[in-house]
Amino acid sequence: MAVELLRRKGRFFPFGGVIWVEGGVEQLVAAPPEKAGARDPGGLLDALVAELRDEAAGGRVRAAGTCVDVRGDPDLGLVIRLDLEDASGDARVALLPYERRFPRRFTIAPEPVERPGVPRLFQAGG
Repeated sequence: MAVELLRRKGRFFPFGGVIWVEGGVEQLVAAPPEKAGARDPGGLLDALVAELRDEAAGGRVRAAGTCVDVRGDPDLGLVIRLDLEDASGDARVALLPYERRFPRRFTIAPEPVERPGVPRLFQAGG
């Protein structure tokens, strides 16, 4: 979805997904907090993470993730960043570098770069 949005719109705002304990998968977008404004990606990501953390604390989430357009990774430059985490506390990050060629044309890396993640949603030990 992130690659499609980049190609269609030239950017995207943070979004997430969740696998519920009772079954089912859902895509989530954060409602902008009052003070963060609809064009503040950092504020939207914070609101989305807070929403996912609340759901995880209630024991309703098996796994969840967020996706954000990072415009300045120190090692890779422009990247699509996907943070994934499950209730066991396992957290991973996938970074998909891309290069802007024209306003809405991009060269996307063929494979993501994987890194260990830092748990943000679930209490340690699940």
